[in-house]
Amino acid sequence: MKRKPKTAPEFKSQDAERRFWATHDSAEYLDRKAAMAARLPALKRETTAKPVRKLISLPVTMARYIDRTARSERKTFSDVVVAALRDYRRERVRADALDLTRRIGQTYAGVDPEIAEREIAEAVAHARKAIRKPARR
Repeated sequence: MKRKPKTAPEFKSQDAERRFWATHDSAEYLDRKAAMAARLPALKRETTAKPVRKLISLPVTMARYIDRTARSERKTFSDVVVAALRDYRRERVRADALDLTRRIGQTYAGVDPEIAEREIAEAVAHARKAIRKPARR
């Protein structure tokens, strides 16, 4: 038997609301069947690259390794560093997506399996789409 979600109280301030949600589970107050996907067309990803100059200190052996790699690939030192950072970021996104799917699985314990399966599949598809985005060069 499914329970009707509770109604959230009115809050006098953001601090009161923050304290309330810190101690209460939002799952009791949300109706998942009434949830809709949010579309935010005004939010656009920045497509132009802005060069940022930062001074970093590297161990000598690492700097030599990057320099050798850059020469062997016929690239600049900074291009090799940027590519390495891009790969690191891609791996972090993949790891975060896998962690998210694991946490979602724990969240849905005791929920209707069809709903849980559908929402987990959507989260996995979204994570895979984020991983597949090609690196800009």
